[in-house]
Amino acid sequence: MLLFADDILLLANSAQELNQLLGVVHDYCRRWRLELSPMKIKKLVFGKYDEDSGVEDESAGAWVNETDEYKYLGLLFQREMSWEKAKARMFRNAQKASVWSWNLLMRTGNPMVKGLTGIYTGLVRPYLEYDAEVWGDFE
Repeated sequence: MLLFADDILLLANSAQELNQLLGVVHDYCRRWRLELSPMKIKKLVFGKYDEDSGVEDESAGAWVNETDEYKYLGLLFQREMSWEKAKARMFRNAQKASVWSWNLLMRTGNPMVKGLTGIYTGLVRPYLEYDAEVWGDFE
């Protein structure tokens, strides 16, 4: 179970284990008078899975919707365990930040190298490096 602010990520090896974790979350929410949004509860199964193994959201009395991709803290996870879409999205965001910052600097006249470096380090590079330790290629 990963928790950050109002985001919860449950990791399980089986539908039964996931149902147990959902039960724990619902008990906690009931105890502290919190409410989950049934529309935001999604299930992402990596690789092959058994279609008969459903996961039910007790509080909503409904089956958890399945998805092919899920974004957690800005990082896109995909069923086929590929980071291509996540990396492409980061690159697009870096390009947008680069163009925006370049236009901003050009309006000021002839920018100094120190200013360009600072803008790149502060506005562009974070898009390229966000979660790099997770999606980086390892051999």
